[in-house]
This record gives sequence, structure tokens and C-alpha cells, in this order.
Amino acid sequence: MQPSILQVLLTTPATRRIYFPNLDGLRFLAFFSVFLFHSFYTPDAAIRTSTAYRWAHGLTRSGDLGVNFFFVLSGFLITYLLLCEQQATGRIAIGPFYVRRILRIWPLYFILLLLGFVVLPIVRAHFGEYEFHETAHPAYFWLFLANFNNLYYGCKTPTLTVLWSVCVEEQFYLVWPLLVAAVPTRRLGWLFGGILVANLLFRAWHQDNITMLNLHTFSVIGDMALSGTAAWLCFRDDRLTNAVAAWPRWGIRLGYALGLALLVARCCNCPAILFSTGWYWLRSLPSFCWSRITPATFSSRWGSCAGSATGAIILTGCTACTLWPCWPPINCYTA
Repeated sequence: MQPSILQVLLTTPATRRIYFPNLDGLRFLAFFSVFLFHSFYTPDAAIRTSTAYRWAHGLTRSGDLGVNFFFVLSGFLITYLLLCEQQATGRIAIGPFYVRRILRIWPLYFILLLLGFVVLPIVRAHFGEYEFHETAHPAYFWLFLANFNNLYYGCKTPTLTVLWSVCVEEQFYLVWPLLVAAVPTRRLGWLFGGILVANLLFRAWHQDNITMLNLHTFSVIGDMALSGTAAWLCFRDDRLTNAVAAWPRWGIRLGYALGLALLVARCCNCPAILFSTGWYWLRSLPSFCWSRITPATFSSRWGSCAGSATGAIILTGCTACTLWPCWPPINCYTA
């Protein structure tokens, strides 16, 4: 009988890095979908009206759900690993957790800030764009509140615009371990449930403001709370993960096929009532799907069908969180 995921994690030496290789393929797909979502833009009217461009542009309009998946993945993994650490050591080492997040994200993040606020304005001035005025407020970015800057002031530099989701992740990393450490494990379901209810109420209140629904922390935190709930359930009872892992291969492939059909239908706005931006619960639908796929992918059988990868895909999946913000500088250079 194979040991459960929880047993493997709890018996892993403290110096050994916990790693879920089956998720690399999904990380790559999420990164690539976001990349494609931001790639099909052109000022050329002739290209924009061509059939090939309209088809390719429409097909990638669901790529923004890659960010949705990254939020779900973070919520699940961070919650699960924090709970495992707490059970194995009796406490959550919040300081070392912050240090690991800082070393992973801050170097590239601040390089992009330097590029967006200092280097690009100099380059624009060199090429005669003296009338360009950046609406972004640097203080929001230094404080990892770029999503609120984009919400209230906007941003004209692509290198800075995409950093909003990184800031949401950093806000999550700041608060989440404190909550998990402060609330008894058996009561975390109430905490996550309360966050989900508050999230839906916030989205219902602002259902006519699509920008608020997409960028505000209170609007997207439901992704983390929903996947955090899935992680908590898997941590408490391995039967949930094992039951999903035992699905037949045809059922697994059918699940991914239905997910792909959902994305295509969303691109085509069909049915319109389901994908209307006025439906404040819409974001919870893909979040729910991601929250079910993520724990299932821990199983080698799910991973072999869609989650695992080799070579360049594994490398891209491992570094996806740091790679995807790099496309705007390249785009600015080649435009």
C-alpha cells in the first residue's frame, strides 16, 4: 500500500525541498495561456480585420484564466504546506516563509519597476515621446498595491500593468500564514467559508464594475479561499484525494475535455447569459474547477494525462511565476 501524500510530506527531512512535479505541466499551460492572452494585439487596422487574426485573437480570450489558476494554485499549495509544517513541527515558521517569498519574487519585481519607472521614460524621451505621461503612482508599486493603482489610476506601461497579480500574491503571502497559524486547524473551514461568503457579497455589490471585479483584492481572494478549503479538506482526510485519483483514465480525459469546451465557449460568448460579466459568481466557476484539478494532479495518473511534463515544459512550469511578467519588455522592444 502506497503512503499517502500527507505521510510523505511529514516524513520528508526539513532540509529537503517539497516539490510536486505533476503540477509543472499545469503551470506551463497557465503561463502560456496568459502569454497568448497578451500577445495578439496590433495597431494595424488591416491585420485586426483579417479573418486569421480575429480567429486567433478570439481563441485566446480565455487566457486570462491562467491568472485565475495561479491564484488557485497558490491558495492550495501554500495552505497545504503550512498545515503540513504545523503538524510536523508544531508551529509555522512565518519569518522563514516570508524570506523564501522575498528571495523568489522581489529581485525580478524591483528590476521591472526600475525598467518601467526609470529606463523606459528615458528611452521614450530619447525617441522624442516627450508628451508621454505615466498615470501609475510609484508608491502603490513599492508597497505591492499595484492592483489598486490599476483600479483607480490606470497604467500606460505594459511592464508595470501586469504586476498587479504579483502584488495580489504578495498580499496573500503576507496575511495567509498569519491566519492559518492563528486559527485552530479544525476551525479553518469556518474561516475559509467566511472569506468565500464575504468575497461573493463584495462581488455582488460591485457586479456592474468589471474593473473592480477583476482587480480588487477582496474580489479575487475567493480563488485562494476556495482552493485553501480544498487543501484543508485533503489535509484532514486523504480519502478525498485518493477518491479523485482513482478515477478511470477516460473520466480524467473527459474532465479535461469539458474544461476545454468551457474555455472555448467562453471565447465565443456562448451561451451569453452564462458568460455575461454581470454575473458576479462567474469567477467562482473556474476557481472551483481549478480547486478540484489541483489536488487530483498530485496523483501520478492525473499527472500523466495532463499535469506532468518533461524538458523545456518542466523548466517553464518551474519558473512560470517569474517568466510571465517578462513579456512586456520584449513586446515594447519589438513593437
